[in-house]
Amino acid sequence: MAIGNHELYHRLERVLFGQAEIRDRVAEMGAAITADFSGQMLSIVTVLQGGALFMADLIRESINDAGPRPITPYYGDVSTSVQRNWHPAESVQAPETPEETDTYMAEVLQGERLL
Repeated sequence: MAIGNHELYHRLERVLFGQAEIRDRVAEMGAAITADFSGQMLSIVTVLQGGALFMADLIRESINDAGPRPITPYYGDVSTSVQRNWHPAESVQAPETPEETDTYMAEVLQGERLL
């Protein structure tokens, strides 16, 4: 039997972070990303299961003032390739994996490398 949101909410023991608190923190993080990477090409990748929902809000908060983003019909292919290379999450090594991925994506988008 499916449980509706209202019923599920009442079954919670406690709420750790409210909607407004989460929204405000996401806005702060988005502003920090915008300030730190203004005018630069930025690749945002989530490796956590279910992380895409959080990342979507974060990207919306920071994308308007971010640097120019490459326009390519191959974005889906690039995204799939990055996800394939970053899976499983245990295979990600900081800072090597993000740096390698950034270089790889830039080369693909500039037509210097194949997926």
